[in-house]
Amino acid sequence: LRLGGVALDLLVDPVTRTLPLTDRDAAGLVRAVRGSELMTGERGTGDVAALEELLLRVAALADLLPQVAELVLDPVLVQRRGAVPLHAGVRLLPPGSDPERGPRRLGSSYAIL
Repeated sequence: LRLGGVALDLLVDPVTRTLPLTDRDAAGLVRAVRGSELMTGERGTGDVAALEELLLRVAALADLLPQVAELVLDPVLVQRRGAVPLHAGVRLLPPGSDPERGPRRLGSSYAIL
């Protein structure tokens, strides 16, 4: 997860978490991004709960479909009410690959404010 747009040029700081993801992990992932105050602070305008729910749903999808090697939501528009992925991409493991080999991580998505 990281900020996008103009903020990306100033604050390049992608963060990741290893799956499975808990609600505490999702909250920590959102708040670990430098500049998250733009969403969570006193003047924050982003629906942080919706973004955290989106992260939890993506993590649940990864649990259900271990053949998904990577899922990119780029960008995710975090609004006053809701978080909407504007573009998505998925990379599957090659047939016959072992999905349990190596850690699976969630991260590297964008939040546009």
